[in-house]
Amino acid sequence: MSIKTGFNTLKGVIIVIILSLSVQKTTSQVVDVLVDLEVPPEQLLFHEGFLYVGSQISIYRLDLSSSDPVLEEFYFTDAKGMLIYDNNLIYAKGPFPTIQKIDLNDPTSSTEVFNASGTPYSIAVRNDSLYYSRLNAGSIRKRSIINPGNVGITVAAATNPLAITLDGDYIYFSDQQNIYRKRLIVGSPNEVVYNNPSLQITVVDDYLYFTDPDANSISRIDKMSTNGTPEVLADNLEDPYGLAFVGSTLYFSQNDGRKISKISGVLGADDEDLPIDISISPNPSSKDLFIESKGHIDSVQIFTLNAELVIDSYGPTIDVSKLSSGLYFVKVTAGEKVSVHKFIKN
Repeated sequence: MSIKTGFNTLKGVIIVIILSLSVQKTTSQVVDVLVDLEVPPEQLLFHEGFLYVGSQISIYRLDLSSSDPVLEEFYFTDAKGMLIYDNNLIYAKGPFPTIQKIDLNDPTSSTEVFNASGTPYSIAVRNDSLYYSRLNAGSIRKRSIINPGNVGITVAAATNPLAITLDGDYIYFSDQQNIYRKRLIVGSPNEVVYNNPSLQITVVDDYLYFTDPDANSISRIDKMSTNGTPEVLADNLEDPYGLAFVGSTLYFSQNDGRKISKISGVLGADDEDLPIDISISPNPSSKDLFIESKGHIDSVQIFTLNAELVIDSYGPTIDVSKLSSGLYFVKVTAGEKVSVHKFIKN
């Protein structure tokens, strides 16, 4: 796999030995969703019922509502990082120095958002600003999507930066050695979260979730830890690459294994096995969401289908009027019990 050719083999062997002694293992059951794919799958993205799969050949998508899902080609292009913005799929175009976009309603052609002046790998968006890592330029930059003529600013420096994700005042990113955390303030340092590279990362609640190609595992770690010990969610994988949350289920790609797999219940219990007696109404709702329970509720959190936290409250009445229309997941916590519900915003 081209992105890993620069990894030091001896370092990888040593790290795997160290990890076997230092990580916490609480591995979950892995279920293969698709196997024997024609192309090695890379980064993943979930949006409105579809799991988008990047590769060095094409962007594919998988209809998760189907009882017999089939990977279909969405657009012929080499794609690394992907995200959805204003009904467009924006992606880093593989080895080329460009960020492109595809209209979700008309995926017949792509247009350039801007020239990245370096090889873009991973991308993230906040408001109207696009953050992108540049493999051969040693930096992560921020640039306006609406006014791309502005060349933007550098927000972090790293040697061959790979995956990036945003969370609050922080940007998390990896290079070929570590995963870092950096406050989005000029002059703030890069803090090492974990001593291993990753090809795709995401933050949900208090944890940073990441693929670990050196250890062939999927793990999570306290997002505010420094050189911390991760919790392994799945190991003995075949080159884990991309990951994406769909509700409480974590989907991930295995590049060498040429398959897409999943782990259920990572963020809590699924709807069919709720440990708390909860009712949510009205559903759909356009203004207020009412959470009713026979017991005490500690917190109510609402997530997008891409696992982005958009509301953090205590209930029992949640104002959802400012949310965009669509499907969300409501996570209700009471003590050590957690339940996850689907919710539609009109």
